[in-house]
Parts: sequence; structure tokens; C-alpha cells
Amino acid sequence: MNKIFSISALFTLLLLFSACNDDNKTPQYVYADMQMINHVSNDDSETGEAICQNGEYEVTINLDDYTASINAYVFLDEGYNGSIDVTNLPVTYNKTMGGYVIQAGTLNNKGTLQGIYDFYLFLDYRSTDNPTSRVSFSVNNYRVNGTGNILTVNNALTNVTSLTTGETQQALGASYIVTFNPDNEKASLTIKNLNISNNTLNEIIYSNLDLKVIKNGYQVTTDGERKPSSINGGNLGELDKYILKNIDLKFNLNTETADAAFTIKNVADINMNGSF
Repeated sequence: MNKIFSISALFTLLLLFSACNDDNKTPQYVYADMQMINHVSNDDSETGEAICQNGEYEVTINLDDYTASINAYVFLDEGYNGSIDVTNLPVTYNKTMGGYVIQAGTLNNKGTLQGIYDFYLFLDYRSTDNPTSRVSFSVNNYRVNGTGNILTVNNALTNVTSLTTGETQQALGASYIVTFNPDNEKASLTIKNLNISNNTLNEIIYSNLDLKVIKNGYQVTTDGERKPSSINGGNLGELDKYILKNIDLKFNLNTETADAAFTIKNVADINMNGSF
């Protein structure tokens, strides 16, 4: 796995307002410096391997005509990289998603990276603390998916099977938050609002899980049992009651979906799927 120099999901969003009147109107702009983790896969690779690289995308949106310019430098493989320099891309604002969408079948790139297609960029305008901004595109036989280092699945479909009674119930409203570090190949999992054994776990955190970069995204596993590093909510007793084992959690960056199977030792088997 190629190392990245920093996995902090830095995100700078600046809305530049200028005083204007009917006689002398000054354009208004949104500027974003999106420092992402680029997941790069090769469609022709028989091994299914992928790499992670630093990615930085500078985006400027003209709010007068809803066009955007993008500048970036992308590393695809050893000795294969190039720049992105595009202007006049059409922009839409998606109120439901809470951000700006830039989408193009092909890019008329003035930079050195030629043949870019299936381009998509979502600029999250709701929060700079944990933005869901992302970038994706293809170039030749490579697929690039850029995200922050926090992936969140809200309102996941979760089935909880009691290891005592064998009964399966659907737990509604649970969220799964993974913070990952491709540099040291580790991840932490935070589960919120999960109803299990008649207790609602307001928040439970498992740290030091194993992270693998796979062809379509990321996989979180563990080679043994993990006691929670912290827990909050419900009538819970000791941490030993909620030991995690046999987790297999996958994020598919191409479909923006996640699924997981894991066991809370001596309590329940849990299956989850959802979108992020």
C-alpha cells in the first residue's frame, strides 16, 4: 500500500461576499480547498489491489452564473500522474444533500492528465467538521474516489439476532461511523443508537481495528476480539459484555454503500447495510 503523508480530513470552505447594488454588481464566489484521501484502483488489475494517495482539489464556484473551476494534481500509479485544470463547469445546488454538485461526462482538461471521464464532485456546504464531500472520476483504466477519512452510515438497516433466544429483530435508526488511517492500516468504529438486548447503546467505540484497502473501497476487520474503548448509554454493566468479534465491514466507494457482519460476544449477531 502506498503511504500517504497525512490523512487528516482538512476542509476549508470560504464564501466570499462582495457588496453589490443594481448599478455595479460584483460576482460572488464559493472557494473550497478539499484535502482528500484518493482511493485509486486499476480496472485491469487481476490482483484487485488499490492504493491511497493524498488528494487536494481547489474548487471555485461563481454564484452568479453557477459555473466552477477545479485545480488538482493526481497521483495514479508509480510514474503516472498529472494535473487537472478545468473551467466553466456547470454547477447545481442540491438542497436535500446540502451542497453543490459538479458533474461531467468528460472533462476538457487544460492540465496534463488527459482522458478524464465520468467526473463527479460533491461539495458539502453544511459542515466543515465532518464533511461528506467527495470526488470521483475515471481516466484510462483507473478509477479515483476521493473522500475524507471519516465515513458515516446513518439510519442503516440493522438486523440483530439474539444469541440467547435466536430471535432476529430490526434495529432502527442506528449509525456507524468509521475513522480510518491508511497510513498505519487501522480504523475505529463508533456505533450510535443501536438497540441490543433491550438496551439502547447511545454510543460505543471500538478502536485499533484492521483496515485493508480493497479494489472498490475499504474493509474493516479484526484478527481477534476487541473490548470497547468507551461506551455510553443504557443499563450496560461492564465493557466485557460488549466485546466485538468477527467483524467484516466493507465500504464500496463506487456505489456509496456499506455492509457489515459482526458479533457482540455472547449477546448477538449483527448484520448491517446502508449508504454513506
